[in-house]
Parts: sequence; structure tokens; C-alpha cells
Amino acid sequence: MGDVRISAKSSLTTLNRWIEVISGNLVGANIYGFKGTRLSFGDTLVDVIRGGTGTTSQGGLNPIQVGTGGISIGGTTTDFSQGSIIQTRNNGDLAIQGNAFFGAVDAAGKITYTRNGEFHFDDQGNLVTNDGLYVLGVFDGNKNLNDLYDTAGGVATWLQDYGAVATLLGISIDLDFTGAAITTPGWNFLDMTGAGVQTISWLIDSSTIPGRQDMVAEGTFVPAGLVWVGGTTDINVVIGAIRGQNVTLVIPATDNLSTNTSAVNARFLADAINQQMTNTGVGATVVINANDATLATITLSPVQRTLVEQVFRFTKASGFTAELTGSGVGVLGNVKDTKGNLFHRINIKTLVGKAPGYTPQAGDKFHFDGTGMLINDSRGKDATSAPPFNTGIHVAIDKFSNNDGLQKVRGSSQFQYTEAVGNIVIGYAGMDSGKEINSKFGVEQTGNSIIGLENIVVPQGLEASNTSVTEMLPELTLAQKTFTSNTKVVNVGNSIVDDLNGLIR
Repeated sequence: MGDVRISAKSSLTTLNRWIEVISGNLVGANIYGFKGTRLSFGDTLVDVIRGGTGTTSQGGLNPIQVGTGGISIGGTTTDFSQGSIIQTRNNGDLAIQGNAFFGAVDAAGKITYTRNGEFHFDDQGNLVTNDGLYVLGVFDGNKNLNDLYDTAGGVATWLQDYGAVATLLGISIDLDFTGAAITTPGWNFLDMTGAGVQTISWLIDSSTIPGRQDMVAEGTFVPAGLVWVGGTTDINVVIGAIRGQNVTLVIPATDNLSTNTSAVNARFLADAINQQMTNTGVGATVVINANDATLATITLSPVQRTLVEQVFRFTKASGFTAELTGSGVGVLGNVKDTKGNLFHRINIKTLVGKAPGYTPQAGDKFHFDGTGMLINDSRGKDATSAPPFNTGIHVAIDKFSNNDGLQKVRGSSQFQYTEAVGNIVIGYAGMDSGKEINSKFGVEQTGNSIIGLENIVVPQGLEASNTSVTEMLPELTLAQKTFTSNTKVVNVGNSIVDDLNGLIR
């Protein structure tokens, strides 16, 4: 005869797992974005005492079958149903009503999907989760898609009269600020230091040319000191051109001081470049040296990826190639998911191509609307217009063919992709059904997608767990009673064995 204690042991192990699942659901009842887990059971071994027999089409003797292996875990299912929305009044909090997930990425590029929208901005202006993961976004159709490169090749040159001709395609810019002939009548020289030849380091970035992402030209920091032209201190002079658009450096006499630092002059140069960003698609970021805040250089990138200002710890006084190549300094970070979809980090310092006067500042107030778009409540689209200003960058949402294929990370509120997930559809909440996201650029374009109609974002809200104590406690009681019943089977098995041993004696 079989030992009933073996069957009971298998059942007790499975029932213990059941209690663990219920316990996890109870704990998760207090976690935002948590999704409950349901466990299903299956049989293990069956003892067939007699097989079924029959000699006619009307049937015959039924088989005699006895389950002897107890129960096992048949499978687990995650409940992805909507949790209730809790209003928090925190501008960084977002909740999804629908079937999609937020995406966030770590420094290694690993994307985590979650329904927990507890977000805040770090000291660099990036939107991050409580774990420090960068929240991913996409641009709407209002963002400028211009890049640093066109079909002709070298698309950005500085005036040949003004030092060396710089072709961005060749990653070579070397601006001579001393003795350069200025083509504007009435001006003779532009001297950033009063003496000596100075060069500027420019970070060149392109999301379209393989192998040319985040490359940098050799150089030094923007020169400090007095800027003068022809003996006057009121500067208004063309210093170069990008894509045929003149770049005019404007420095009022009151700001043109011999005490100007490298960082101050870098801001003047960046402003000159950014005034033409709507025509060139090129933006300039001021990169401050964390070791010495008076020193700065400038980076160039496609305008939709340009930041106002960033701090970077340089280790050299010149020749920045080795430490800046691939670092993405001054450029809004990109990341790709498993399917090759491109996303952008969300940063409050992002420049806007259609509004060159928009310059976000430290201390500005921001909020998100029902599409998950970042809105500046302190700035307008130029120096004279009133806020708010729509930045055009939205918190991205992801929808999967098979949610159950997601792999859980640290419980049941964070998930990662597996091949069982299938396709990934990306977009933003409220996106028009006649639009879709260009996976190459992470920007909205004409197409067909319903992810925006199926999902809305609730600002200043968080999604509560879809489990509750009131639901879990009755199930926990049932699991406990079932566990207790199976322990009785073990006791009965012990008694049977003792009786058999008594007969032998």
C-alpha cells in the first residue's frame, strides 16, 4: 500500500506556496502599482487500479483511478486589472487608467516597466523613479526632427574667413578668436582673451549616423576675459553660419567685461546659436566644469535633444575626446528597448526648437497634463509671452501583446521584458489614433495606433494596488484550514504505520 504521508507532504509544500502568495498579496496591498498574483493547482500522481474495458460502442467498465500524489502548483497568473486611483496633489505623481505601463531605465540601459508613477526630478533635471531609474519619454509631432546631417553631407560650416572651415560630418571644429577677419563692415577683430589663439570644444551628436553618436572635437574651454571688436565693447557681430544661417554674437556693453569667465562667454555663444535653432535644427548646450565652475565648453546636438546647461567633471584642461566620446554630455539621453524602439529621458532643461526664447531655469514649476506632457508653469514660449509652456515631451507608455510574459522584478510592481511578451506598442496617453511613434527618432508621426485612446494619465495621482486586505484574509483562512487538514492526514498516516508495525510484532 502507498504511504499517505508522501501524498500529504507534496500537498503541504504546495499549500505553503499558496500561503506565501497570499502573504505577498497582503504586503503588496500597500504598494502603488502592485498587481496581485493568483496561484492555480494541479494533480500530481494517479494510481490506476483497473483500466477501463468495453466490447461495444455502448461503453463498458469504468477505470478505477486513485490520486496518490497530492497536489502541485499548476501555474501562477498575475492580475493586471486596474487599481483604484488615489489623489496625491504631488506634481510628480502620475497614474495610468488603461492597459499600458511606464518605462524606466537604469544606467546600464536595462528597462523596467511599472504602473507605479511616483516620479521626481533629480539634481540634473531628469525625471526619475524612487529607485533612481530614468523615466522614458517620447516627443509629440511639434518637436523639430532636424538633425546635424543632410543628404549633401557636410551641413554645418562656419565662415571660412573665421578660422578653419568646420564640417560637422568630419567632427572637426577649430575656431580662431584672434586675428580672424570679420565680414561684417565696421568690425575688425574679435578677441576673446586679448591675446593668443583659443579653440572651443564642441560635442557632435547624431541619432541617424552609425558610429557618430556623441563624438567630440579636440579643443579647450571657451576663452574667458574681455570680448572686443574694433575698440568698442558693445558686441553685435556675425561670427559664423550653420546651414547657411548666420550666427550673430550679441553682448551688451554692460555685460562685456574683462572679468567675464569662460562660463559667462559660453552662455553668450550658446544663446547666439540657439536663436537660429528653428532654422538650423541645431542647439547648443553649455557644459560647466564641475571642478571649476568658471570654466565651460559648448556641445552641439539636434535641437530636440539639446539641454540648456549641464555640469560635467572634466579631468583634462584640453583634448576632451577620450572622456566625452560616448558620454552624451549636454545631450538628452536616448535608450532603445528590446524591439529597437527609441525613447528619450525626460529632462526639465530640454530646449524647444519652435520656441528659441524658451529657457527653463532652476526653480521653475512644472506639472504634467492628461497626456503625460511636461508643462512649464513658470515660463512662456519666449521672453514676453506668459506661461504655461508645453514642452512637447511626454511620459512614454508601453503596451504588450501578453502581459503575463513579463518577468517580475522585486515583487509584483516592477517587470522586465521576456520573449513571451511578444510585440511592444509605444506611445503616449491621449495620442490621436491617426498618429504613431517613429521608432527611429522617438517622435510622433502620421500613422495608426490606438494605445493613446486606450490610456489616459491622471496627474497628481497614483494607482493603488489591486489587492486588498479584505479580499486576502478569507483566502488566507481557507489556505490555513486546508494546510491544517493535510497535517491531519500525516497524523493518520503515522497511526496506520504504527498499527501495521503492531501487527508484525
